[in-house]
Amino acid sequence: MMEPVNISICNQKGGIGKSTFTVLRASYLHYTLGHDVLVVDCDYPQGSIHAQRERELTVVKHSDYYKLMMVRQFKTTGRKLWPLLKCMPPEAPEEVERIRQNGYLPRIVLYDLPGTVNAGGVIRILSSLDAVFIPLKADKLVMESSLTFARGIEHGFVQDKDTSLQAAHLFWTMIDRRERTPLYDQYEAIIHKLGLSLMATHVPYRSKFNKELLPDGSSICRSTLLAPERIFAREAQIEALRQKSSKSLKYDNYGQETENRNRRRPHAPDDSRAGASYLESRPANPRRRTGRYSRCAPGDTACRRTIATFGRRV
Repeated sequence: MMEPVNISICNQKGGIGKSTFTVLRASYLHYTLGHDVLVVDCDYPQGSIHAQRERELTVVKHSDYYKLMMVRQFKTTGRKLWPLLKCMPPEAPEEVERIRQNGYLPRIVLYDLPGTVNAGGVIRILSSLDAVFIPLKADKLVMESSLTFARGIEHGFVQDKDTSLQAAHLFWTMIDRRERTPLYDQYEAIIHKLGLSLMATHVPYRSKFNKELLPDGSSICRSTLLAPERIFAREAQIEALRQKSSKSLKYDNYGQETENRNRRRPHAPDDSRAGASYLESRPANPRRRTGRYSRCAPGDTACRRTIATFGRRV
């Protein structure tokens, strides 16, 4: 029985997007690329990923549009919903093993951890991970907390040969385009001086990161049920995060194994392409406005004036 790759996007500072990126990464890997994924929500007491799925299932229950999208996604990719396990941190390893013994063999397990390593069971989970991704924001309080956390992970786990943690990667998120570049240069100089691994990935701030499935049938951004739209996935740098993992972790070879296995599926010759073809064939939303000013609210003359001047919203 092949061991899964265990990953966590974590930070002890709240509101930095760890749960958001966990959902985006899980949906991209599972629905678009065809990797078997298990998400473990042990972020007690928030349980934000579990709560999001419950909300989304309620929306889908009353929306024929989303029901049709989920049917098309399954017919095109053959992918069921990725399993979501909600438990306390001390129970997580045994619960994951129970799921594997019951027949579901995830290749990638994503853990959504509490915001503090002092919570019971978190140290044990961190010791069993293969990689940790730490989102950063160019804010003094966030940086102080994040760098302290990253140094603790690096010196307490990555450099400890008794743990399986191979790497801790930092990456910029919530990038404000109006910020001066020297600000990031100064922070990056400190990060390199501390001997920490910083990715070249820069994720810009987008209000879409907070956008779940809505009854109005708007675009798919952060969802536990459906693959993110390609444009949004590109903006969120999800593929860049995946490539960083695959270069240093063992699921890169698995990606090839998955692709070869999926070629034998009559309904999905190639999961990566199947995900793309599904995105291209999504049903038209009858409520969705189209045209040059479709992103402007009715009566929003300022938005229309901006598009007329710059060709897009700014």
